[in-house]
Amino acid sequence: MKTNNINILSADMLARKISDFPVKIKSIIHIKGRPGYENELILRPYFEMMYIKRGRINTFISGNNVTLISGSIIIISPETEYMLTVNSPTCEIVIFSFNQTYNFLKTDSYALLRPSPKNEIICLVERLAQNHNSFGVTDEILTGIYSLQLFIYIEKLMSIDYETKMHFFSESDNIIRAKNYIDKNFRKDIGIFDIAEYVFLSESYLAHLFKNKYGISIKKYIIKKRMELAKDLLLTTDYSSAAISEKVGFSSPQRFNDIFKKIYGTTPLSYRKKYRYKTFSFRKQ
Repeated sequence: MKTNNINILSADMLARKISDFPVKIKSIIHIKGRPGYENELILRPYFEMMYIKRGRINTFISGNNVTLISGSIIIISPETEYMLTVNSPTCEIVIFSFNQTYNFLKTDSYALLRPSPKNEIICLVERLAQNHNSFGVTDEILTGIYSLQLFIYIEKLMSIDYETKMHFFSESDNIIRAKNYIDKNFRKDIGIFDIAEYVFLSESYLAHLFKNKYGISIKKYIIKKRMELAKDLLLTTDYSSAAISEKVGFSSPQRFNDIFKKIYGTTPLSYRKKYRYKTFSFRKQ
């Protein structure tokens, strides 16, 4: 009899494997007040990422004056000169430096992100900032996982194939983009996780914003889109109920039948028999 061999890594072994990630945090500096190198030219041999948690800072970088407000993130490529000037009485900056071998900014000297407060990138940055003073094995593992997640999100943002740059969109715009994503993809096996990942918002926050804007939950909106298409296919084609179920995004014909009957009070095929002739007669007039 064939047996399964299950290898369970110890915490120490897992920490060593995470330390081998090609992208990892070199150091984190948490500044409250004014940095000691304000108004001085800075040039680092590694990637830096600054998260402005509070305050307003002006950055002179690559010949551009860039204003960083609360919630802004700027990623600076190695060997790029820049200067910081604090423009508010108090400021709080979290600065990350990275050991990594992959140039996710390609040829750009810097990238500016202005995600919404509940954005997944902000959530990861906050977790990393909170975790940076801890030195246990578990904390090292979490830092490695959060770092990798952070770079996956940033790489997706920086990809030239990505339709639009998330930082140009307001919170309201991102909810509209979420709805448009559903409208284009509801026939597929999608859920709130896929939509939240697309607009870079947490699932719970996206669900809250979507319900507030459209008065319907994401789950119910997906079902609504599927049912509208299902009704049209029942009245205009000879597809079986099972075929329609698959075409509108249900993996189970039985689930499709159950939901259809719950909403319309009849089975899909009974709906076709009852309304198909009337619909055709109306369309011919």
